[in-house]
Amino acid sequence: SFKMSVFNTNAWLTEKIGRDLAEFASTFLKNEQNYGGIDGDSATLVNTIANLSALSGIEVDQQMAMTGSMSQYGDAQAIGGVNAKITGWWKLVKERGMTGKQGVVIPASNINDLKLSPEIEADIAAGKFHIYSVRSIEEAIFLMTGEDPEVVIQKAKDKLQAMKDARIDEAARAKARIAAANPGAAA
Repeated sequence: SFKMSVFNTNAWLTEKIGRDLAEFASTFLKNEQNYGGIDGDSATLVNTIANLSALSGIEVDQQMAMTGSMSQYGDAQAIGGVNAKITGWWKLVKERGMTGKQGVVIPASNINDLKLSPEIEADIAAGKFHIYSVRSIEEAIFLMTGEDPEVVIQKAKDKLQAMKDARIDEAARAKARIAAANPGAAA
Protein backbone atom coordinates (compact mmCIF):
# COMPACT_ATOMS: atom_id res chain seq x y z
CA SER A 1 0.00 0.00 0.00
CA PHE A 2 0.99 3.64 -0.30
CA LYS A 3 1.10 3.93 3.50
CA MET A 4 3.55 1.03 3.58
CA SER A 5 5.67 2.85 1.00
CA VAL A 6 5.94 5.88 3.27
CA PHE A 7 6.58 3.62 6.29
CA ASN A 8 9.39 1.78 4.49
CA THR A 9 11.00 5.04 3.33
CA ASN A 10 10.92 6.38 6.90
CA ALA A 11 12.18 3.10 8.39
CA TRP A 12 15.12 2.95 6.00
CA LEU A 13 16.00 6.63 6.51
CA THR A 14 15.81 6.22 10.29
CA GLU A 15 18.16 3.24 10.13
CA LYS A 16 20.66 5.12 7.95
CA ILE A 17 20.61 8.53 9.62
CA GLY A 18 20.03 7.45 13.21
CA ARG A 19 17.07 7.82 15.52
CA ASP A 20 18.34 11.07 17.01
CA LEU A 21 17.99 12.79 13.62
CA ALA A 22 14.89 10.92 12.46
CA GLU A 23 12.48 13.56 13.75
CA PHE A 24 14.02 15.99 11.26
CA ALA A 25 13.54 13.62 8.29
CA SER A 26 9.88 12.76 8.57
CA THR A 27 8.53 11.92 5.11
CA PHE A 28 5.43 13.57 3.74
CA LEU A 29 4.39 12.71 0.21
CA LYS A 30 1.58 14.09 -1.90
CA ASN A 31 0.61 12.75 -5.28
CA GLU A 32 -0.89 15.36 -7.56
CA GLN A 33 -3.46 14.55 -10.23
CA ASN A 34 -4.25 11.10 -8.95
CA TYR A 35 -7.55 10.08 -10.53
CA GLY A 36 -7.79 6.72 -8.81
CA GLY A 37 -6.78 5.22 -5.52
CA ILE A 38 -3.15 4.53 -4.77
CA ASP A 39 -3.10 0.82 -4.19
CA GLY A 40 0.56 -0.02 -4.50
CA ASP A 41 3.96 1.01 -3.34
CA SER A 42 5.76 1.07 -6.67
CA ALA A 43 7.15 4.54 -5.99
CA THR A 44 9.00 3.65 -2.78
CA LEU A 45 12.45 3.72 -4.44
CA VAL A 46 11.62 7.07 -6.06
CA ASN A 47 10.25 8.52 -2.82
CA THR A 48 13.34 7.50 -0.89
CA ILE A 49 15.71 8.98 -3.47
CA ALA A 50 13.66 12.18 -3.70
CA ASN A 51 13.98 12.61 0.06
CA LEU A 52 17.72 11.92 -0.02
CA SER A 53 18.19 14.34 -2.90
CA ALA A 54 16.31 17.08 -1.06
CA LEU A 55 18.29 16.50 2.14
CA SER A 56 21.72 16.03 0.57
CA GLY A 57 21.44 18.67 -2.15
CA ILE A 58 22.62 16.09 -4.70
CA GLU A 59 20.56 16.21 -7.88
CA VAL A 60 18.87 13.24 -9.46
CA ASP A 61 19.39 12.41 -13.15
CA GLN A 62 16.24 13.73 -14.81
CA GLN A 63 16.78 11.61 -17.91
CA MET A 64 16.05 8.48 -15.95
CA ALA A 65 12.69 7.20 -14.76
CA MET A 66 12.44 4.76 -11.89
CA THR A 67 9.87 2.42 -10.45
CA GLY A 68 10.09 -0.09 -7.67
CA SER A 69 8.92 -1.08 -4.28
CA MET A 70 11.35 -1.27 -1.37
CA SER A 71 11.43 -3.16 1.90
CA GLN A 72 12.19 -1.35 5.15
CA TYR A 73 15.72 -2.75 4.82
CA GLY A 74 16.31 -1.13 1.43
CA ASP A 75 15.80 -4.20 -0.76
CA ALA A 76 14.26 -3.38 -4.15
CA GLN A 77 11.07 -5.35 -4.68
CA ALA A 78 9.06 -6.23 -7.78
CA ILE A 79 6.13 -4.11 -8.89
CA GLY A 80 3.20 -4.64 -11.22
CA GLY A 81 2.80 -3.05 -14.62
CA VAL A 82 6.52 -2.79 -15.32
CA ASN A 83 6.06 -3.05 -19.10
CA ALA A 84 3.44 -0.29 -19.19
CA LYS A 85 5.62 1.97 -17.04
CA ILE A 86 8.67 1.46 -19.25
CA THR A 87 6.58 1.96 -22.39
CA GLY A 88 5.11 5.20 -21.03
CA TRP A 89 8.53 6.68 -20.34
CA TRP A 90 9.91 5.44 -23.65
CA LYS A 91 7.02 7.11 -25.54
CA LEU A 92 7.64 10.42 -23.79
CA VAL A 93 11.38 10.25 -24.45
CA LYS A 94 10.79 9.29 -28.08
CA GLU A 95 8.41 12.23 -28.53
CA ARG A 96 10.79 14.73 -26.91
CA GLY A 97 13.93 13.40 -28.58
CA MET A 98 16.24 10.62 -27.52
CA THR A 99 19.73 11.52 -26.36
CA GLY A 100 20.94 7.99 -25.71
CA LYS A 101 21.10 8.72 -21.98
CA GLN A 102 17.47 8.10 -21.09
CA GLY A 103 16.19 4.94 -19.51
CA VAL A 104 14.36 3.30 -16.66
CA VAL A 105 15.53 1.84 -13.37
CA ILE A 106 13.51 -1.19 -12.27
CA PRO A 107 13.84 -3.85 -9.57
CA ALA A 108 16.02 -6.77 -10.65
CA SER A 109 13.17 -9.06 -9.65
CA ASN A 110 11.13 -7.62 -12.57
CA ILE A 111 13.65 -8.50 -15.30
CA ASN A 112 11.90 -11.78 -16.18
CA ASP A 113 8.58 -9.91 -16.52
CA LEU A 114 9.79 -7.77 -19.43
CA LYS A 115 7.83 -8.13 -22.65
CA LEU A 116 8.65 -4.95 -24.52
CA SER A 117 7.65 -3.95 -28.02
CA PRO A 118 10.08 -4.58 -30.88
CA GLU A 119 10.52 -0.78 -31.21
CA ILE A 120 11.67 -0.43 -27.61
CA GLU A 121 13.90 -3.47 -27.89
CA ALA A 122 15.48 -1.96 -31.03
CA ASP A 123 16.18 1.32 -29.24
CA ILE A 124 17.73 -0.59 -26.34
CA ALA A 125 19.89 -2.62 -28.74
CA ALA A 126 20.96 0.60 -30.50
CA GLY A 127 21.94 2.21 -27.18
CA LYS A 128 19.26 4.89 -27.50
CA PHE A 129 17.30 3.74 -24.43
CA HIS A 130 18.40 1.82 -21.36
CA ILE A 131 16.94 -0.41 -18.70
CA TYR A 132 18.87 -0.77 -15.47
CA SER A 133 17.98 -3.25 -12.76
CA VAL A 134 18.72 -2.79 -9.07
CA ARG A 135 18.63 -5.07 -6.06
CA SER A 136 18.81 -2.33 -3.43
CA ILE A 137 18.18 1.34 -2.77
CA GLU A 138 21.94 1.84 -2.63
CA GLU A 139 22.30 0.65 -6.24
CA ALA A 140 19.43 2.97 -7.22
CA ILE A 141 21.05 5.92 -5.44
CA PHE A 142 24.24 5.39 -7.43
CA LEU A 143 22.40 5.09 -10.75
CA MET A 144 20.22 8.13 -10.13
CA THR A 145 22.89 10.46 -8.68
CA GLY A 146 26.22 9.10 -9.92
CA GLU A 147 27.44 9.39 -6.33
CA ASP A 148 28.52 6.82 -3.77
CA PRO A 149 25.41 6.09 -1.68
CA GLU A 150 27.35 6.58 1.55
CA VAL A 151 28.32 10.10 0.41
CA VAL A 152 24.68 10.94 -0.33
CA ILE A 153 23.54 9.54 3.02
CA GLN A 154 26.30 11.40 4.90
CA LYS A 155 25.37 14.71 3.25
CA ALA A 156 21.75 14.11 4.26
CA LYS A 157 22.86 13.35 7.82
CA ASP A 158 24.98 16.51 7.89
CA LYS A 159 22.02 18.65 6.84
CA LEU A 160 19.77 17.04 9.42
CA GLN A 161 22.41 17.55 12.11
CA ALA A 162 22.64 21.22 11.15
CA MET A 163 18.84 21.48 11.43
CA LYS A 164 18.94 19.84 14.85
CA ASP A 165 21.77 22.12 16.03
CA ALA A 166 19.89 25.19 14.78
CA ARG A 167 16.80 24.13 16.73
CA ILE A 168 18.85 23.58 19.89
CA ASP A 169 20.56 26.98 19.43
CA GLU A 170 17.19 28.69 18.93
CA ALA A 171 15.80 27.06 22.07
CA ALA A 172 18.82 28.27 24.07
CA ARG A 173 18.42 31.82 22.69
CA ALA A 174 14.72 31.80 23.53
CA LYS A 175 15.49 30.65 27.07
CA ALA A 176 18.08 33.42 27.40
CA ARG A 177 15.60 36.03 26.13
CA ILE A 178 13.01 34.89 28.65
CA ALA A 179 15.55 34.96 31.47
CA ALA A 180 16.71 38.47 30.43
CA ALA A 181 13.12 39.72 30.32
CA ASN A 182 12.40 38.26 33.75
CA PRO A 183 15.59 38.84 35.78
CA GLY A 184 13.98 37.97 39.12
CA ALA A 185 12.44 34.70 37.94
CA ALA A 186 14.02 31.39 38.93
CA ALA A 187 15.86 29.61 36.16
